[in-house]
Amino acid sequence: MDLERLFYYFASNIGSPFTYASIAKIFEITDKTIKEYIKALVDANLLFEVDKFSFSLKQQMRAPKKLYAIDTGMINAVAFKVSGNHSKLFENIVYLELKRKKQNIFYYRTASDYEVDFIVQDKGCFELIQVIQICLGSGKMRASSFACKPSIPFLNCLDHRDSVPKNRESEDNGKK
Repeated sequence: MDLERLFYYFASNIGSPFTYASIAKIFEITDKTIKEYIKALVDANLLFEVDKFSFSLKQQMRAPKKLYAIDTGMINAVAFKVSGNHSKLFENIVYLELKRKKQNIFYYRTASDYEVDFIVQDKGCFELIQVIQICLGSGKMRASSFACKPSIPFLNCLDHRDSVPKNRESEDNGKK
């Protein structure tokens, strides 16, 4: 029963950062059990787990994770929703396309607390991808995504204080 409730929770919160401990509190079970349940859902290819980008493996392991589903139709069928969740569904679709094309997919949170939906590492280069929803008027919405060139460290995407660390040393020096 807990595995089913956990899947329902994640389908309702697709693409939202979480920690094992925070989910364990919600379900009143151990974080070890949460890890095992998530592993079962990932192994069954129902969900994919995405780590927060860091040059430190230790920081990646401790940082909040995100989950995406193999099928947006499945999310629509089982997720609790008060209103349309178009931007999260589109983010999930973008993730699936990136997963199909690339191997190393992360998300990133800047020192100023801005989130970049995806950082894709391919052949030693990083590509930053932000999924956005645009209002076209008359209540019509359109989802879109854009990529920032790796040579432009967020300057055009976020403010000048934020950048993706170029190496481990610059990441460690950027801590608050």
